Amino acid sequence: MKAHTIRTAAALSAIAYIDELKPLRHALALNGLSYLTWHRTDDDTEFLICRAHHTHTLYVAIAGTESVRDVVTDVRALRRRMGIGKGKHVLCHGGGLHAAISIAGTIATHLRNFPFDDVILTGHSLGGVIARILRGLLPASYPGMKGRPMHCVTFGAPRSGCPKFADHLNRSDGHDIRVEHAFDPVPYVPGALTALLPRRWSRYCHAGQALILPSKARGIAAHRMSGYLADVRGSLV
Repeated sequence: MKAHTIRTAAALSAIAYIDELKPLRHALALNGLSYLTWHRTDDDTEFLICRAHHTHTLYVAIAGTESVRDVVTDVRALRRRMGIGKGKHVLCHGGGLHAAISIAGTIATHLRNFPFDDVILTGHSLGGVIARILRGLLPASYPGMKGRPMHCVTFGAPRSGCPKFADHLNRSDGHDIRVEHAFDPVPYVPGALTALLPRRWSRYCHAGQALILPSKARGIAAHRMSGYLADVRGSLV
């Protein structure tokens, strides 16, 4: 995946936290992107869809949380089964799957309007979990999405599912990059203890390819999206 794509994904993962339409559209325009839609669901999941016309790329950015306490609370939720086609199921983050299902239909409708565009799913923290689950959910469950490559770039995202879920995503078409700060605690949850066990016994593990960024920050400071954005811009040129 090109550095420019990761930089754009980082900018959008930050912009996704803007909850007023006028400044959000202005921020997109400053990054050379065209606004398509912004939504907030009844359970407060927020996402935006925009397009880079010059590269024929659609970006879907999901807002997350910058509170480590909120992340730890949410990841305690039970895993839920998700169908991946041909009668097969995997287990993934229950809260993330609930949020992904609530927005997937709207996203699929917009993606079908641009059938030949590349698709980049992105998000920070819990938004990254939802983005990664959407990468598996959309091709398996929505008309017109089957066989369409889905790319994913996340920032400081927790683990999103069981080893079978990670293996399924890793075999799927498309790039999957998870950007992490070296001392951000969030990518180590849930399943920090079971990560010491053989992989097949782990309840949660990561999918995709890790891109570790150096950072002087520790703890919550290392988790902030503003820090990820600055370090991506400084490291990927």
